[in-house]
Amino acid sequence: MGLFRQKVYGTVQKNRYERLTKTQKWMVGITYLVIPFSYIVSPYITAVLIMIQSWMLVKHQKELGNRVLIIFLNAVLFSCFTVLELRLYDWVIIGSILIVLVKKKMKIVVPVSVMAMMLFFFFNTFIHPVDSDTLLELERYLMSLLLVVLVVNLDFDLNKAYNQMIMLALASFYNAVIVYLLIGIGKIQQLSSLIVSSNIFIYNQASNVNQVMMQSSETRMNGFFSDPNKYMVFCFAFLIICDLLLKDGTGNMLRAIIMMASVVSLSRTALMVLVAYIVLKHMYKMVKQSPSIFIVEVSVICVCLMVSLLIPNLISNFGNEIYDGAAKLLGRTKTLSINPSVGDDNRVIVWQLALESIKQSVIFGHGWMSYESLLPYPTHNTLIELMLDGGLVTTVPYLLFFMPMYRMKKWYLTLSCYLIPVMLLGLADYRLWFLILGIILNRRSTIDSEESLYLRPNYK
Repeated sequence: MGLFRQKVYGTVQKNRYERLTKTQKWMVGITYLVIPFSYIVSPYITAVLIMIQSWMLVKHQKELGNRVLIIFLNAVLFSCFTVLELRLYDWVIIGSILIVLVKKKMKIVVPVSVMAMMLFFFFNTFIHPVDSDTLLELERYLMSLLLVVLVVNLDFDLNKAYNQMIMLALASFYNAVIVYLLIGIGKIQQLSSLIVSSNIFIYNQASNVNQVMMQSSETRMNGFFSDPNKYMVFCFAFLIICDLLLKDGTGNMLRAIIMMASVVSLSRTALMVLVAYIVLKHMYKMVKQSPSIFIVEVSVICVCLMVSLLIPNLISNFGNEIYDGAAKLLGRTKTLSINPSVGDDNRVIVWQLALESIKQSVIFGHGWMSYESLLPYPTHNTLIELMLDGGLVTTVPYLLFFMPMYRMKKWYLTLSCYLIPVMLLGLADYRLWFLILGIILNRRSTIDSEESLYLRPNYK
């Protein structure tokens, strides 16, 4: 009888750590509902609510890795906030690494690749003139590398945190809509103080909602992110994390919410990524389920590529039609009036300018944040950004450092949710890429099992 009670009690204890009760869901949900409105009263109240909310989210999570992942993603949702000059998610990294050091008695795994990248980042910083901007950029890269070290030393079981992940996805969508409306009625203001500051990027500062809707179709949603592109890429990174850590065949509702959230950023890149994700994931499944269909699909793609080489004007016109259609679908008519075709897009123009600057210093680049002095606006391309800032000396090691991202077994994630944003946005120090890299490196111990994340089981 005692043994039976012990088994039952053990099961109850285990379940306590696997899911939130209805009461806990309601409490967390209420904090998410209140937070955007609390910002109007006081950003300090918002900061306190975020901390309370994070504690409630992870209170019943047994795995430290799940706790860190949930709190980190929740902090990224509110990444416009800075506390003592550091973003909320950077404070999560610092606090978590200290906890891990204590728990593991200072015996943690530090990948050699992390140490190598740290040396290259320091080298690039000090071979160019050093100022506050370059030191700030170095700090961002160091935080990113510290995040990789943290994740490598944790254990995850995301299936036990599914409820929390659903809440995070819903919150990203909710924040985007509510903050958009609050901006429209002029209630969102920036905060700047020695302790807490905020930077909510406002695309339209009309005095009321009607003016936002009528005067400009370019107002884009981004919630408590500093700009809509970072909000959009957060959704793509979230999608990668779900596909990597959730069991196959689960989490369809979660993925649907994330995909809808990415679209409200009103970005053409979002549509491109989602189409690529759906098509390539289908092809990934066909490799095992129906190889013949997969061969046909690959053949069609190869034919399209050959046509693009033989008739470039046809593909160019088709690309412009897609560009035009996507902009109109998302209400980006003002963008079309300024950039009527792909060739006139701001990205293409700035890439051309950046390439001219890169030619002047191919080996060493011009130093961190060099676009501020060389270009009219950011590069919107991670590879060009790296070449501009650090030349081949920094770019080649960086690409090698992220090679595991290109060798994932689930290659459709790399080609859609990672590679497209990397080529269309400047994401060299984007923390979530380093988080995902850490997750992949974390699974080295399972390279011979079905849980392997690697395309090749002999990856070292």
